[in-house]
Amino acid sequence: MNYKNTILKPKVLFEKLSFRLVKFIFKQKLKHTKQISLEQNAEIVLCMLCGHKSFYEAVASIKIFQYFINLKFSCHIHDDGTLSNNDIQFIKSHLINVKIIRKAEANSLVNKFLEENKLLQCLELRKIFIFSIRLFDFVFFAPNKKVI
Repeated sequence: MNYKNTILKPKVLFEKLSFRLVKFIFKQKLKHTKQISLEQNAEIVLCMLCGHKSFYEAVASIKIFQYFINLKFSCHIHDDGTLSNNDIQFIKSHLINVKIIRKAEANSLVNKFLEENKLLQCLELRKIFIFSIRLFDFVFFAPNKKVI
């Protein structure tokens, strides 16, 4: 069956509403969880690429990770360019000592490093492929550390 009007697709409409309701309830419950304190200079660094659409899930996953793992770690959240100031404020209110690396800051530092070391193909890859941040920035901002 091919419907032209989404109102006539009750299953699709129900799935969209269900997803939005579950996400709303998840956000409300996450807002009332207690904040956690992360290490500042731990040997292990948890790095995460995060944007506006997924920052609630990122905060929840870091809290769950810290709850179940028996290690001290610090955390770097790399902005993909879409995090707002409200998003960052929410993250910092729930994750004490988290380091948030803004896209503009990372671009200037990492691009300069790649240019100075004549890694021009890496620089081009970083400019055109968003997930190359995971390859270059995670290691650049956590030197001599174990990165997760």
